[in-house]
Amino acid sequence: VKCVYDGDPNHFGSEGENTIRITPLRAVVIAGSGTKVYGTMPDPALSAVTTTGFVNGDAATLTLGQSRAAGENVGEYVTTATASGAVLANYTVDYVEGEFTITPAPLVIRANDKLAYVGTPMPALDGAITGIRFGDAITATYSTVGTTAVAGSWPIVPAAVDPDGKLSNYTVQIINGTLTVLSEVCNANGYITYSQGGWGSKPSGGNPGALLAQHFQTVYPNGLILG
Repeated sequence: VKCVYDGDPNHFGSEGENTIRITPLRAVVIAGSGTKVYGTMPDPALSAVTTTGFVNGDAATLTLGQSRAAGENVGEYVTTATASGAVLANYTVDYVEGEFTITPAPLVIRANDKLAYVGTPMPALDGAITGIRFGDAITATYSTVGTTAVAGSWPIVPAAVDPDGKLSNYTVQIINGTLTVLSEVCNANGYITYSQGGWGSKPSGGNPGALLAQHFQTVYPNGLILG
């Protein structure tokens, strides 16, 4: 800035210069946030980048962007904003990080019910798993304290097998099955059950065939439950 004084009858004229310095204005660019359930692809859009401190409509001239830190396991991930534009030369910009949250997915491990009879071999225990994401190698084993030595009912309990350490990405629900052991197998000795086209004597005229006792154990080796 230059100032000039022309003087007057009592004073000599003079001039002088000084500098006015315009310093950058402080402004803030804030990254957006978001959330998703484990295994959801692609990511949902982050909330919008916001700004504070820009003047004279400068914020409208900026090009804003954002991204999040890589990762797909359950947890918190940093989001980062970017800004570009000629007006940034007039500002000192602070960038504030946001947060992206991945929450656990539901996983259900269910044991199947089993039926056996006293003195017969234990049935194979099995079940089903629903809700696995990303092809995670999660399986299950199934066990019971029950035995076919005596009649009764016992829970069949699933247990997750997680060789790759992925179970922390799930909220796991365990559903037990039931092993039911009945006291004896139905014995058909002494009975004849009539059935059209049954085993034993063939249908003849208007008479149905007979499911003879000697064939019952062959057709139903584990017994037949009616009802």
